[in-house]
Amino acid sequence: MKISQTSRNRRERRTIEKPSTNQVKDVWDIAPVGLAILDRKGNILQTNRNFRLFSTRDLNPYFRPTLKRLLRKAEKTGRNIVKMELTGRRGLYSTRPDQWSISLFRRRHPRGTPGNAILMVENISERKQLQHKVRQVFETLPNIIVVSEKSRKIIRVSSRAEQLFGYAEAELLGKRIEAVIPQQKQRSYLQRGSTRLSQPLKPLAETSYITVGVHKDGYDIPIEVWVNSVQTSDGLQIVASIIDLSSLRKAEMQIKEGQERFRVMADAMPIIVFLTGAERGCTYVNKEGLGFFGLPLEKMLEFGWAEVVHPEDRQKCLDEHREIFESRKTGTVEFRARRLDGEYRWLLTAVRPMIDTNQKFIGYIMTSIDNTDTKSEQINTHKSQMDLMHARRVSAVGELASSLAHELNQPLSAILSNAQAALRYLRAKPIDLQNVGEILNDIVADDKRAGMIIRRLRSLVKKQEMEIIALNINDLVEEVVALLHGKSLECETRIQVNLSPNLPAVRGDSIQLQQVLLNIMVNGFEAMSETPIDSRLLVVETRQTGIAEVEIMITDAGAGIPENRLEQMFHPFFTTKKEGLGMGLSIARTIIEAHKGSLWVENCLPGGAKFHIALPTSDA
Repeated sequence: MKISQTSRNRRERRTIEKPSTNQVKDVWDIAPVGLAILDRKGNILQTNRNFRLFSTRDLNPYFRPTLKRLLRKAEKTGRNIVKMELTGRRGLYSTRPDQWSISLFRRRHPRGTPGNAILMVENISERKQLQHKVRQVFETLPNIIVVSEKSRKIIRVSSRAEQLFGYAEAELLGKRIEAVIPQQKQRSYLQRGSTRLSQPLKPLAETSYITVGVHKDGYDIPIEVWVNSVQTSDGLQIVASIIDLSSLRKAEMQIKEGQERFRVMADAMPIIVFLTGAERGCTYVNKEGLGFFGLPLEKMLEFGWAEVVHPEDRQKCLDEHREIFESRKTGTVEFRARRLDGEYRWLLTAVRPMIDTNQKFIGYIMTSIDNTDTKSEQINTHKSQMDLMHARRVSAVGELASSLAHELNQPLSAILSNAQAALRYLRAKPIDLQNVGEILNDIVADDKRAGMIIRRLRSLVKKQEMEIIALNINDLVEEVVALLHGKSLECETRIQVNLSPNLPAVRGDSIQLQQVLLNIMVNGFEAMSETPIDSRLLVVETRQTGIAEVEIMITDAGAGIPENRLEQMFHPFFTTKKEGLGMGLSIARTIIEAHKGSLWVENCLPGGAKFHIALPTSDA
């Protein structure tokens, strides 16, 4: 009983472990590939369903010739496994050709004689399509080389990498990666590769280095290599994305050569040249500049150059420098700078922005020339002009001497008379205090009147620098009219004043503008010397002619100016007076133009001349 039970258990276990014939047949038929068993002569002994669908003579006339070629190839090479690919239809109603892989696996007896073979037919259409798509994507990537980590042989290469190294694909596949690495770099490359592969896998962008490759023709190629590792069923593979740096290196060399040429040219120039970066700091000073300032380049960089600027000009220079930088426009800056010998010299600096090929602002180039001699001439010229203007004002006051004396004589005489009257009232018994008070008030008023005349005279004859302030143009006109009151009586001329209210302020020097009005109005008096007394009228008007402009018009009733002499009236030393110097109107136009205004004259009908003075408002 015991033996029988053991035998029965063994039979059951063998039944479980050994698949039945039906189970093998089921697996054979549902296999996704076509399978067939061939005898030694190539006759088909057994097939599965997929094989029968493909190998039907009517559906695939190329199958039998392919099978014969496989058998001949196996006999000729002596290999146990041979493969071939062909194109054929998949079924009775299929019109689309598919790609198939046919593999022959021949079994051999222990003595080496060939036995039966297994033929496997597999539809590889989808695999081929996927490989084609992968290849298309692969070719759109930059220079790619795929290397097997185990053998270090190239197993895939993109067409761009072929062009980079000058090889055809067939020449590179199967070769070791050292084929594209210079001999002197191979050891360091292998050491670097071993180090990288021993580390954990990193993203592509974190693993890169710059080295050189070698072209098929033997010359070196500067490259940047980005390395990544990929684990596949065939083992670890190294994917190297290679960037050709030849153009970049060439561009860098061209930039360096251009910079060197610029430095040679800048050092040969007899002017000072500065370069700045986009952040305003100085980055370069040429040889002329270093020699002029007597400082090493290190002390001139960034804002070190400001130390040589005159303390009185430094802040203004830095402010103008900043404004030009912020505007990204060209400009000029004028300042005094300390030379090597300690003397301060005037430098006129032209500033121009530098724009690269991408229209990006990269800094400024500044060129400076020693402008001391020209500046000295300008200062002397300005001083001469100021002296001439002062002399002209003094001369004008001299011409008004008799009328001004009359103007002063009236309040002084009144003060004397009132003082004498006050003494009489004080001596009377009893004292008339009410009359004395009234007299004293009159004395104070006459004193203020005389003091005003004197202050106006002092302001005209005072020698001082130009002072620009906001001015009420109507107040300016009224002061000059009051100053010329005595002159108008002397010339028997009426002055009519028409002032527009609420005029915007103008910026200017009150003394110089008064000088202009005084000169033109006195000329008007003189121009009407031949005019009948009843018709002698000088009209002074003000108005706003634009958003940012105020105009003063002075019209006389004289004989007018010949048309061919209208513009000549403002030329130096041109005069229509017998004893005139011809400088009054020339100086007047110079003053107005210095105030960024304009002065011109035109004739009126039926007679007379009208002078126009246009000045910008303080908001312009």
